[in-house]
Amino acid sequence: WCHEQPPQSGAHLAHFKGANLGLPLDCGECHVKPADYTDPGHITVVGDGGVAGAVIAFGERASWDYAYPALSGRKGAPTYVDGKCSNVYCHGGALPTDAGAKVAAPAWKGGPSQAECGACHGLPPQTPNHQSDRAASCVFCHPKVADSTGKLLDKSRHLDHKISLGDEMNTCTSCHGSGMYGVPPPDLDGKSDKGLVTVGAHAAHVEGLHRLRGPIPCGDCHTPPAVGKPEQAGHLDHAGKAQVFPATTAFTGLAKADKAQPVWDRAAATCTNVYCHGGGTTFLATDQSPTLHRTPVWTGASTEAQCGTCHGVPPKNDRHAPFQALQSCGMAMCHATTMDLNGDILLTGLPGQETSTHIDGVTP
Repeated sequence: WCHEQPPQSGAHLAHFKGANLGLPLDCGECHVKPADYTDPGHITVVGDGGVAGAVIAFGERASWDYAYPALSGRKGAPTYVDGKCSNVYCHGGALPTDAGAKVAAPAWKGGPSQAECGACHGLPPQTPNHQSDRAASCVFCHPKVADSTGKLLDKSRHLDHKISLGDEMNTCTSCHGSGMYGVPPPDLDGKSDKGLVTVGAHAAHVEGLHRLRGPIPCGDCHTPPAVGKPEQAGHLDHAGKAQVFPATTAFTGLAKADKAQPVWDRAAATCTNVYCHGGGTTFLATDQSPTLHRTPVWTGASTEAQCGTCHGVPPKNDRHAPFQALQSCGMAMCHATTMDLNGDILLTGLPGQETSTHIDGVTP
């Protein structure tokens, strides 16, 4: 009777149809949707019969927070003042501060530019969890949402209160890595060169390729999120570089065993004072063997971790005779549970699940 359905003014039609960036929105997302035109909140009468404009009463969607609370950037409740919306979820109001967003407070009569790619968030967003070469193309991390040109593939996965990552299975391989462990390669930029710090010796550690013990889980160097919870603190909430040996009481990884104080130098790609390589530990502190290499290079070759680099063969201290050979380590009175008489580390368990009494945080 009084207006078209939807009204043709401002951005009504764009919201009602969903335009190009999301699903159609019902009138109730911004107004009180009445059963009868006389219902309170529909038409506000002021003065001597004068009729005011429609009352803005945001629905649930405008108040949605970021899907990952640990990364939320919401600055306040959604508002509509002087023809502009602020802090509304639909226009990036819940995202972390993003200097790349062109229109953080869209004008109702501002036209199509108020809601186009790059208006609500940057391309890519200029937030800590997007600091990667790969982030320049949405398709690398959000392949079910956008194609290689940035065009939306499925509007139902956009502005839906969720973050669609990779294959949406919320596993490690959804975003990086491969195989059953989900460790690089590839890294977040899709690269596989072991000379890159983002790839390095991940596979050697987690797959146990060194055969010096069983597989080393991610939690021995990082604080990985729980399965299916990539949003947990310490994972996506920092500037594009994985946290190694995080300085939190929650981190109790193997690298800190035997009172070691591990240090990661990303620029040099080296680990220092890590238990796993014999550094900073109480038991091996007195070993003065000339072959020691306790500051291994993450992007180096397999020689970074071999017998004689973490401790001497035998260790040069008052507990070992200098004439002892590698094969003698497994003698019954010494380390029979760790090494056989051929000088090979004893591993037990199914492939990928092997365990050993070598480099296990306990002095055998």
